[in-house]
Amino acid sequence: ENATRCLCRLRGQASPDLVSEQVNLILEELSYVGEEKKAGFSEIFQGKCLKAMIIGCGLVFFQQVTGQPSVLYYAATI
Repeated sequence: ENATRCLCRLRGQASPDLVSEQVNLILEELSYVGEEKKAGFSEIFQGKCLKAMIIGCGLVFFQQVTGQPSVLYYAATI
């Protein structure tokens, strides 16, 4: 009940049904905390991990193409 009230307060005008559904999802995720879960290499290319990897690789590529590391290397001299 306390979690539901807190989520309602944080979410603003969220419906109590939606908030109780979110609380149930959170409790379900927490029930797996004690269990060991082995992640495979293929999980990198799925869901949120894929999005983060694309953003990270894109930033590295953009920095290398624009020469930004060279500018930082010589920034003290300049």
